[in-house]
Amino acid sequence: MCEACTRYANSVGVVVPTWNRAEYLRATLESIFNQTCPPARVVVVDDGSTDGTGDLIEALKRKWPKLESLRLENGGPARARNLGVAHLSDCEYVAFCDSDDVWHSEKIEKQLLVFTSSPFSSLCCVYCANNAIDERGCVVSGVDIPHLRGNVHRSVLSGIPVQGSLSAIMVPRASFVGIGGFNEEFHSDEDLEFLIRLSAVGPFDYSDECLVSIRVHASQSSNDSLKLLKSKGQLLHVHSEKFTPFSPLVHMVRVQLLAMILGDGLCSSRGDKFLRILRERQRYEALSRWHLSSRASRLVCANLVFFCLAFVFSPLIVRWRLLVLRGARGGLVVNLLRKANLAWCIIKPFVGRNIFKLPQFIGDFKRFNKQAAVDGNAQALFRDIVAVPGDKTTFVDYDAHYLYHTAWAARIISETSPSVHVDIGSLLYFSTIISAYCPVEHYDFRAPDLVVDGLKTGRADLTSLHFESGSIASLSCMHVVEHVGLGRYGDAVNSCGDEVAIRELIRVLRPGGRLLFVVPVGSPRVCFHAHRVYSYEQVLRYFADFRLHEFSLVSGKRLIRNCPPDRVEAESYGCGCFYFVKNS
Repeated sequence: MCEACTRYANSVGVVVPTWNRAEYLRATLESIFNQTCPPARVVVVDDGSTDGTGDLIEALKRKWPKLESLRLENGGPARARNLGVAHLSDCEYVAFCDSDDVWHSEKIEKQLLVFTSSPFSSLCCVYCANNAIDERGCVVSGVDIPHLRGNVHRSVLSGIPVQGSLSAIMVPRASFVGIGGFNEEFHSDEDLEFLIRLSAVGPFDYSDECLVSIRVHASQSSNDSLKLLKSKGQLLHVHSEKFTPFSPLVHMVRVQLLAMILGDGLCSSRGDKFLRILRERQRYEALSRWHLSSRASRLVCANLVFFCLAFVFSPLIVRWRLLVLRGARGGLVVNLLRKANLAWCIIKPFVGRNIFKLPQFIGDFKRFNKQAAVDGNAQALFRDIVAVPGDKTTFVDYDAHYLYHTAWAARIISETSPSVHVDIGSLLYFSTIISAYCPVEHYDFRAPDLVVDGLKTGRADLTSLHFESGSIASLSCMHVVEHVGLGRYGDAVNSCGDEVAIRELIRVLRPGGRLLFVVPVGSPRVCFHAHRVYSYEQVLRYFADFRLHEFSLVSGKRLIRNCPPDRVEAESYGCGCFYFVKNS
């Protein structure tokens, strides 16, 4: 049992609301009681079942003594969950599990671990990845991976789901009570309304492991499209001050309304669909009056006109005449621009020499999703595409300068085994790697913000180092000095900046100390704002009081160990690796 489980072993209560789910309830409760970190209490709230659920619960109590039950007369899932949480008054955390869903065995343990290790303080909710199963328990979807953490309030208002089901969440009971629990006026979408209020008071976090299987079957109340749409209208009414005509949730209501009216079984003729819309007019008008404030109703109705007419006429004919209604023009223009920007972001990497790879990329995308659907895995979404056509090469590409010089320096430090090594401004990943076998202090003009065992980081100005003279025994400064004084990294422009930096390196190194010094070598020149290039002789003059222990050269894609100095003359832009020892 993990430390989190040991600490909170008697702090987690589980609420299982149920209504006529006798055929699935046993499997649900088995998954709860088979947790690696068992809950302290489990309460099933029977919301007026008529299928023998009550008798089943009484029988299961004999198997699981921790199982408790409550009964009410069909008050809805929100009321059932509130009653269950009120009953668990001695629990610090509350988790919910719908009576047809199934938890994986480590669900409670993994979520408690997030509560204790999350970088966000005062978490209001921890949720997890989930998948879908059918009536027989067979997996019918890929894993829905979470991606929202921290302050998720704006995302929730946008209709972006932070969880696939309330079965995936665990909340501190104090947070639940603090916002008043579920709104019992809602008989659907009570989870979204609850999360809107909960996300406004604190951060969320998640476990990216699949810990819940959500059962999908025909008898679910979530399949009642009219009921779901009414609840969306009710949601806009209750939180109308938080939505604008351009809010994604408002657009979602429009789309869901059309999907409900048009239905899946209609023929494809636009005329037939339009007749169906007319036949459903009374149904829609009644819906619009039901729990829709005048403002929310206008938001939905005004934009519905365009979508309906677009099924009969070309959208281009009616677009600009109808977009002016209730601010719809701005909303659809913004939506169009977003889609255009998304398309450009996908196509942009193919512009140029990769343009001929685009057809194959599109084909690969379609084939991947087709195969994922067959295998029951998660499909790729268009909005999540990150195209990298340039990575399709015969050989792995790499920057020889930065690959070779860091490997060269790492080997020397491994051979010399200093008690501590100090690096000034070199590649950060170089310092993190050698910290695995040698204590390292890494300083940069732009102080890095990271925590790695064996590595100390801080800020340092190479033109005025804070170290005492002669205090460092092992020092490196690689591909850094050539930039000093050119203003590239926010430092002051100074034509002698590199020489000042070199004098500082000489000052802080103790007699007998080792210096790993790397700069571009070749024909001497200044490439303003980027770097300088030095001759071999120029570097030796700077370090006249040092003994050159080794000189290596990165030329093209090769590292030449103990390179002859005259080889540098043939270089335009090589990488000179100097291993100096300061004279005593």
